[in-house]
Amino acid sequence: MTKLQLQALEREVSYFNSVQDDLKRENPQGGHVVIKDHKVLGVFGTRNDALEEGLKAFGNVVFLVRSIEDEKDHHINFSFNSRF
Repeated sequence: MTKLQLQALEREVSYFNSVQDDLKRENPQGGHVVIKDHKVLGVFGTRNDALEEGLKAFGNVVFLVRSIEDEKDHHINFSFNSRF
């Protein structure tokens, strides 16, 4: 992952932190959110569903998938797989 991609992901994490409470309120059942360019694609039941929908919508580029239940200071791990 390039430095620019990491910076983009950090911005998405920051945006996630700013909307997390709203996402929890709007989705009391929980789920995994997909965020790209400060826009929420949606909240999906599983991480795999979120990854699939993110790939369909954006292609094989950097986007954030995160559980809306994660703690705000949750450490982010990521992987890159071009063959999802």
